[in-house]
Parts: sequence; C-alpha cells; structure tokens
Amino acid sequence: MSEAGLLPFYAGKHIRHLSHRELGRVLLAALTDHGPVHEAGNRVRTFEALEGSGIQFGDFCESLISSQINPVGILSVAIQSAPEPACTVSTSATRLTFGEPAGDTASGRVISGDVLRAIIEDFSA
Repeated sequence: MSEAGLLPFYAGKHIRHLSHRELGRVLLAALTDHGPVHEAGNRVRTFEALEGSGIQFGDFCESLISSQINPVGILSVAIQSAPEPACTVSTSATRLTFGEPAGDTASGRVISGDVLRAIIEDFSA
C-alpha cells in the first residue's frame, strides 16, 4: 500500500501514528483482501471511491475508525469483488449500498459485524 502511495513509508525509529484516513485504508485492505498483495493498492482505491447514499465507501470506513459512525449496529459487510466491485453494509435498521451489487451473479465475501468491530478495536488499541 505504501508503494501505491496510499500509506507513508517508514524507516527505523521515525514511525508516526497513521491518520484516520490511512487506518480506513488499512481497514479497506483487510475487507477487500482477495488476490495478489501487489494489487492491494488498486483494490483499495477502487473500493474507497464507491459511492452510495451521498458518501464514498472510503469516507464511511474513515468514519468508522474515527468513531464518527458507531459500528455497534452493523450486522455485516458484503464485499462484492465481481463482476464489478460493490459493497453492502447491513445494519439493524437499514442497508447502505456502495456501487452496484450484481445479485445472483456476484462473487465476494461477507464479513460479520463482530469481525468488523474486532478489526476496528485492534486499530484503536
């Protein structure tokens, strides 16, 4: 991800804390992890640019990391990798869709709300 310009390079003792945006990108990388590592930067760029309900998915992930959005009500996150990237966040009250889900022809993965919250908690530890 550093090679793609999405995260800073670090060397030696000069390591700084990542910003909420950068941690949101790490979260996106974890959620969309399917395929070669060298393609992670492109996957993150693609998914963070997906739009839905007036917000980009990258902004949504950043808001989860910064606690502007409480993840407690999230039941699952469905990541569609094919035919086109898309994401659906299911909460106890609604669904947020980013991109265009393909229905029966979609392939991807579903991350439970518990796993999502555990990842976010690890970032704040």
